[in-house]
Order: sequence, then structure tokens, then C-alpha cells
Amino acid sequence: MENINYLATEKTPEVNFDFQKGEFLVRGISIPENTVDFYHGLIFALREYAKDPQPNSILRIGLEYFNTSTSVIILKILNALEMAETSKVEVIWYYEEDDIEMEEVGLDFKEMTSVSFNLHPVEDLYAV
Repeated sequence: MENINYLATEKTPEVNFDFQKGEFLVRGISIPENTVDFYHGLIFALREYAKDPQPNSILRIGLEYFNTSTSVIILKILNALEMAETSKVEVIWYYEEDDIEMEEVGLDFKEMTSVSFNLHPVEDLYAV
């Protein structure tokens, strides 16, 4: 499976999916014109990865801001990783230390998934 790397834009996040390492990163702002179009290939790739995953998988999410349709996509990403039953999956939700709303959103996602989910405050999301 080929790795996926998208550079961040004003409306879309940086995406780095390294399937050989089982390391996945989504960071930045997510307000794409068409959220489904932007994320469709990523979700498909994660579902394929889940069929034969690495022993350990880690998803790092560090979003500064995202729209409602992206929240639905985040759930789909978490669900795809839940299907990786032979992998120890860990999600790290990064949020800026003073962003209480993003921390609360992370707590909400934590309750919606069965994978290990940790919240981690940082000074700078782009240093993750």
C-alpha cells in the first residue's frame, strides 16, 4: 500500500499516512469545499490497512479548527482503525493548551471509540 502525503492548504489539513510504519497524522485546519471528496480515499485506504495492519498503529490528530462535516469524517477514521483488530491502535488527540473547546471535542471522540485514545495538550500543533 502506498503512503499518502498531502500538504496543508488554507482549507485542508496536512495528511501523512505511513502504512508500513502504521503511523498516521492529520494536522491543521479542515474546512474543505467537499469534505467527502477530500477524505474518501483516506478512509478507503485505512479500511484496507485494517485488513492487514502493523502490530502497532498510531493516529495523531492535531486540528486547529474543523467543520461539522469533518467531525463525521473523524468518526469514520476512528471506525476504520477499530477494524484493525490485530493491531494495538492508539489515537493521540493534540490540542492547544488553552483551547478548552478542542479538548472537550477530543473527550467526546474518546467516548465514541473503543481504541486507546489519549488527549495531549501542546503549545504548538505544528510542532507535533
